[in-house]
Amino acid sequence: MLKHLSKTLEKGNSSKDYKSKQREKKGIYQRDAFDFIHVVKNWEKIVGAKLAKNTAPVKVFNGQLIILTSHSLYSNELSFLNNIIIKKISENFPSLSGKIKKLSFQTANNYFKQKNNSVEEQIKQDLSKCSDSKLHPYSPEYQRLQSEAEEKFGHIEDKELKEIIMNLYIQSDLK
Repeated sequence: MLKHLSKTLEKGNSSKDYKSKQREKKGIYQRDAFDFIHVVKNWEKIVGAKLAKNTAPVKVFNGQLIILTSHSLYSNELSFLNNIIIKKISENFPSLSGKIKKLSFQTANNYFKQKNNSVEEQIKQDLSKCSDSKLHPYSPEYQRLQSEAEEKFGHIEDKELKEIIMNLYIQSDLK
């Protein structure tokens, strides 16, 4: 019995080799993880800015890319783009080619609300730090800065965001 055990160990069936064989069977490689991180970082280039703002890839599991979405409409939209997204990922990240066979979706509206709220809170904190205006709103200098800001940021449709950005622009020029 000991001879058989020693022969088995000589052949290289240590626990480390066993683990690597198991990883090979499951398709888990370090390069895959590295490429998946790049998929997350380049998600906007893969699906576009609007979809990237409301979706996020989470993991690859059993040949499926699992994606969080803020609403089921985005899940539906991505499902129409299923083949295109998989093709773009395969082209840009060859080690993931063949590993992703389909997309799966989970709606997680709270994740995106928290993400957006934290950005808004940061902007408000930055504004409160800059609120020590040296100019009166009716001064010619302030009016000039206001018109410059309106020229640069007038295309923004969201009134609150537009106001925040314009105020930041004016405050940054005052210092």
